[in-house]
Amino acid sequence: MSSYSFFGGNHAADEAKVFDLIARHRADLGLSAPKRIDALDPHMQSAGGMVRSGAASPTNALNDLLQVSVRVLQRSVNGFALEASQLEDIQLPEEILRRRSLEVAIGVTHYQPKWAPWGRYVILVIVPAPLPTA
Repeated sequence: MSSYSFFGGNHAADEAKVFDLIARHRADLGLSAPKRIDALDPHMQSAGGMVRSGAASPTNALNDLLQVSVRVLQRSVNGFALEASQLEDIQLPEEILRRRSLEVAIGVTHYQPKWAPWGRYVILVIVPAPLPTA
């Protein structure tokens, strides 16, 4: 069975779904749920808007987001631009799945690549370096 649904402009529920997906995969590995970083939410929304409007590719939006994230969080970060037709199909990087303690910022949007007949989800993920321990 297959289905098709139109993408909406607000992806807050999709972001929560991705966060829950990460938490479930980590729980399966015996790891704690991630901590969500809310400080990057406005920047995630901006980057998502750029991708959705076609003003930036997912990779370019991620690169801009990485620079902003370092400035906002005051520490180094890694980032990922994941794409999928369905959120359940995203391939989560090992760094997200296996890091002992994980903080994460998630943004979800959509766009239609020139090569694709249908739109795709774009999931932007920022993972900052762990805070130093005392």
